[in-house]
Amino acid sequence: MQVFSEGDAQVSVRRKDSIPTEFLGLCVLRGDLVECPKYFNHMEIGCYLNHAKNPNAMHDKEYRYYALQDIHAGEEITIDYNTLEEPEEDKESYYKE
Repeated sequence: MQVFSEGDAQVSVRRKDSIPTEFLGLCVLRGDLVECPKYFNHMEIGCYLNHAKNPNAMHDKEYRYYALQDIHAGEEITIDYNTLEEPEEDKESYYKE
């Protein structure tokens, strides 16, 4: 089952210094660039996925998300952040392998 539609991708790559500091936590750092929501006032659902070592969802190569098991109403949707192709030096300590 596909969790999100293909048209949900609303990500842009920008210079880090062009993003207000309070929004940097919503972005993935890539050196002097950041990958962040195209619109901070209308963010895609992927921005709300939390990390788990044993996630209940995953993505394919095109970053379409799928449930790995039944996800009940009110249960958070989790993914393994280590699958997001983030450079090791940019990973936060709580999910580094």
